Amino acid sequence: MLNRLALVTAASTVLLLFAGGLVTTTNSGDAVPDWWFAPISFGTLLPEMKGGVLYEHGHRLVATVVGVLTIVMAVALWRRDPRPWLRTLGWLALGAVCAQGILGGARVLKLASPAALAIIHASFAQVFFAMIVAIATATSRTWETDRPDPEPSGVPKLALWTAGACYLQIVLGAWRRHTGKLIHVHLLVATVLLVLILVLAAECLKRGRFRRTVSTLAALILAQLVLGAWTWALMASGFARSHLSSKPEILVITAHLALGGLIWGLLVSVAVRSRRVWPASRPSAPSAEGLPA
Repeated sequence: MLNRLALVTAASTVLLLFAGGLVTTTNSGDAVPDWWFAPISFGTLLPEMKGGVLYEHGHRLVATVVGVLTIVMAVALWRRDPRPWLRTLGWLALGAVCAQGILGGARVLKLASPAALAIIHASFAQVFFAMIVAIATATSRTWETDRPDPEPSGVPKLALWTAGACYLQIVLGAWRRHTGKLIHVHLLVATVLLVLILVLAAECLKRGRFRRTVSTLAALILAQLVLGAWTWALMASGFARSHLSSKPEILVITAHLALGGLIWGLLVSVAVRSRRVWPASRPSAPSAEGLPA
């Protein structure tokens, strides 16, 4: 039950990332001038869903669903899971989703630089997503079947570095979307990330671990390169961020963002699982049932 709840929350968060991407791609962040601690726009729960309001208010509705699911998940973990670190992570995720909502509201109300708040809002969303992915991983059946490997391995460090590079790329992507700058750095990190993911996949497959996940990762990073090139071509040809733009073009550009988040989530899962499979070799290392070493 806990794992299904975590998976539903994770899937809803991916949808939320996509919805948030649509707001940016269509430049709909200012379509609704007001913000409340509830999915209300223009003082009502159901405003006229047209133009940019469709994207902005739709984003708020999905965010509300994710928030409710996170509350339920945090309470369920507290009541049913014996691991203190996982229960703590559930409460941290709840705090993170609340903070994320406040950041979004600050962006709407222009309490600081809109671009800076938008970058922070987009980047922190992925931190919250990582928490949900970690919870889904730790409550899955694979968590029970992933037995420690007696042979030492550099996979945990490699997975951590790869996940770190992916998060850096996400931040750079947010910076690029909201300022139009750092495209060359974004491309450079994309190349490094591609190499790291392929090396990580090869190392895991060689050891017979995480086959399905790393194979999916390798396929997704190649698809992401195609979407990235497509997005660059669209922007270079004069794509205008507006709800009036071509719907297929809007979907391509937004899919590039969402797929990046999905790749990040899979890397987080591999990093968490690898610390369980290859725990610290010291005799005093925590057991496999506790927090991954």
